[in-house]
Amino acid sequence: MNARRGIAVIATLLVASVMLLVSLPAEIPPATAARPYALQSSYPRVVATINVGAHPWFDDWNPVRDMWFVANEGAGTVSAIYAQTGVLAATITVGSAPKGVENVSVASTGQNEVWVTNSGSGTVSVINATTLTVAHTIGIGTNAERLCYDSGNRTVFVMNRGSNNISVIGTGNYTDWGSIPTGSQPIGCYFDDDTSTLFVADYAANIVQAFNGSTFALIANITGFNGPTVIAHDFSPYHEIFVSDWGSGEVSVVNDRSHIIVANITVGTNPYGIGFDAQTAQAFVTNSGGNTVSIISAERNWETSWSPYRACQPSDPRKGSSKPYCCPAAIAEAIGSIDMFCTPPATMTSLVPLMTAWAAKCRACCDEPHWRSMVVPGTSSGSPAASQQVRAMSPAWGPMASTHPKNTSSTALGSMGLRSTMARRM
Repeated sequence: MNARRGIAVIATLLVASVMLLVSLPAEIPPATAARPYALQSSYPRVVATINVGAHPWFDDWNPVRDMWFVANEGAGTVSAIYAQTGVLAATITVGSAPKGVENVSVASTGQNEVWVTNSGSGTVSVINATTLTVAHTIGIGTNAERLCYDSGNRTVFVMNRGSNNISVIGTGNYTDWGSIPTGSQPIGCYFDDDTSTLFVADYAANIVQAFNGSTFALIANITGFNGPTVIAHDFSPYHEIFVSDWGSGEVSVVNDRSHIIVANITVGTNPYGIGFDAQTAQAFVTNSGGNTVSIISAERNWETSWSPYRACQPSDPRKGSSKPYCCPAAIAEAIGSIDMFCTPPATMTSLVPLMTAWAAKCRACCDEPHWRSMVVPGTSSGSPAASQQVRAMSPAWGPMASTHPKNTSSTALGSMGLRSTMARRM
């Protein structure tokens, strides 16, 4: 009865699983489709405050040293902070009014640097992240703001807000390769490695421009903004970039393939800085006019969202990740409930090769081990006859003593065995 009930339960679960699989989306929504977004009202409290220089502007993380580098615009310095402990490692003097910070690390060449734009002196300071000293100073345009790095072509793009152009610098020889004309007052930028596209936010022109990362040719002028400042990418298969809109108090979501605005999210007054957490699918927006930070949560999808219950995350490469994500995802209440149909993680069933189990089965089904355990009594045939009967024994397969005597009782010379050796007809 219990067996039948167990079979019925398993059948019910299988049917439910099939129904769930049938109801799942077959593919990612098209490029023009907009996802619902929600502002998260609560978040963990501030756990530490670190003193740096006057008027900290932008920052970036160096994964090689596991350090944060913060540009102090009012002090003309850069603060290097250990990410794990929050301890200030060094204060590095750079040019006048440093603003933009970009990590430039090349594993193949051992290059480990942090580039900083000095808007007041029209230069870029190249900091050696190992020694925490300035290694190079490169001349650029006027009033430089942000900068971004193309790892494929080993190129740094610097946004020159005062001269309305972009300085292109090679990281191999620290040479200025020329400039790219832009709209009025370029501030923010983002380089998309997947499409080799440079996105530039032109604050005064109210547009976001898309340039080819190799030829530097203009691809598209994206309109519909009111003072775009900073651009961040959400690192999801939806291919979206988030643009903070200073004048409208919104964050515009742009598809980086179709170059179309798919959503506008109302945040605080004068949004400026913006960053994205790929694991929690959340964007953090600093509202300079309201002294607040808005946290935006995007709708999660089991095929495209990070989940602690997945053996392989959507952002992991097909051949596996050398540093898999291990932090659980925090889901905002505004998103709503999520059905439990995520793929379970892989389960380790054995620490030995699969061939071990097959070898055991092959041994058990082979005739040779069974021959060893057949008992054949000794005979008194021959001349002279055996003086004793010998019982066949299997060799011990483990640390155990034999329970049968090796020798039987003695017999007289020339005697016959008790068991007949002749075949009898029954």
